[in-house]
Amino acid sequence: MAKKDALYAEAQRLFTHEQCTIGEIASRLKCGERTIRNWKEEAHKEGNDWDTLRSQYRASRTAFHEELYEFTRWLMRSIKEDELAGKPVSPGRYFTLGKLLPNIAKVKDYEDAVKNAEKPAGSSGTVPEDIVKLIQRDVLGIPG
Repeated sequence: MAKKDALYAEAQRLFTHEQCTIGEIASRLKCGERTIRNWKEEAHKEGNDWDTLRSQYRASRTAFHEELYEFTRWLMRSIKEDELAGKPVSPGRYFTLGKLLPNIAKVKDYEDAVKNAEKPAGSSGTVPEDIVKLIQRDVLGIPG
């Protein structure tokens, strides 16, 4: 039973976090596809739907470039609204907007490169501290 529990947990992780197909999971775990499907159906009946967990995981992993893009759009909109209303706009807001705009494409390119790179087996999916500092320094211009 312990072997099934370990394989079940890994199958669920591969499906939800690694976005693997049932065939890929079966191949990696050296199990039959039918077994993986049965586990998935059992989980659904128990209220632990793998498809729902997969969707929730994807939603929680909103790409940083999307957040940066939305923030930049909000900043542009607020500057425009203030200008139209005749309110003074601080130079800092213009400066921030000018710094953010060219970096959206850089961040997107970086995320695409990381996404396409092969992850080693057992990777946690987190970004190492040195990569975060590199992005802060080179892309966002934050001194480290």
